[in-house]
Amino acid sequence: MSRPAVTPPRLAAGLASFLAFATLFFALAWLATQVLAPSEPLVAPAARVHVVERYDTLWKIARRYYPDRDPREVVWALRQANPGVDPGSLRLEQEVILPGRRPGEEEVSTR
Repeated sequence: MSRPAVTPPRLAAGLASFLAFATLFFALAWLATQVLAPSEPLVAPAARVHVVERYDTLWKIARRYYPDRDPREVVWALRQANPGVDPGSLRLEQEVILPGRRPGEEEVSTR
């Protein structure tokens, strides 16, 4: 049984298909890096961190650092800023990232 001959038209059609696929692939890969890459870091390099002490809870941390805000909202923001932290079992000396304040708000001193 003989193999079909590769003719210039078949070769050109195959090459055109390959180039179209490769162009689409790299265009989608580039687009994914533009869409999925955050324009700003998720956590600022100088983010404030609280080191968990004995008997700390997210509620207590919220009340300590943000006494002027509703603790429920702050606990929600703490959970968003720390997705790997289990709020039911904080460990001693575990670091909890404190969410930033809105622009224009003054910092609250820690106790």
